[in-house]
Amino acid sequence: MGIDRDTCLGELNGFIGSYLGWKNISMIELGNQILDNNETGKKYFSDLGVNHISIDLNGEDGALPLDLCSEIKGIPPVDIVTNFGTSEHVNNQFHCWKNIHNFTLRGGLIFNVVPPSGHWPNHCDHWYTLDFFNRLSELNKYEILKNEIYKNPPYVGDKALIMCVLRKIHNNDFNGIDQSTLASR
Repeated sequence: MGIDRDTCLGELNGFIGSYLGWKNISMIELGNQILDNNETGKKYFSDLGVNHISIDLNGEDGALPLDLCSEIKGIPPVDIVTNFGTSEHVNNQFHCWKNIHNFTLRGGLIFNVVPPSGHWPNHCDHWYTLDFFNRLSELNKYEILKNEIYKNPPYVGDKALIMCVLRKIHNNDFNGIDQSTLASR
């Protein structure tokens, strides 16, 4: 999906400023994201002083070529994990969300912009619901900072998105649920 500067990036920057501050923060970006001006997410965030890691099987633009379908070890937890339309393409949803959980420091943010069920036809294998994020938060003791269908331009009609921002409150083990329940098609 990429990152647009006017809406999603503005929301993300607001949450970083409110909950983390911009000094010495670390980030894992799922996917080798490209902003709407063709700049990479890695360049944008690195230029702001963020200690940035991107993970994408394509290995392009400095992304680590790791597979979110299996448990990833050896990467230290970070202040914020961004999921700008990557998780819906990962076949093993359990390991994808377990990795996201394990990548996030206690007190850190998980920033998701993903397709809701019934939108983005033929885009991916998994779509999400607000209830999915409510249940994920309940199981893992996350604080929900925002969980809504995002219908602001350019995300209107069948291009609406779920924007869900979670804060990891505890260092508990990941409590996932059966993969067929995690995402809705």
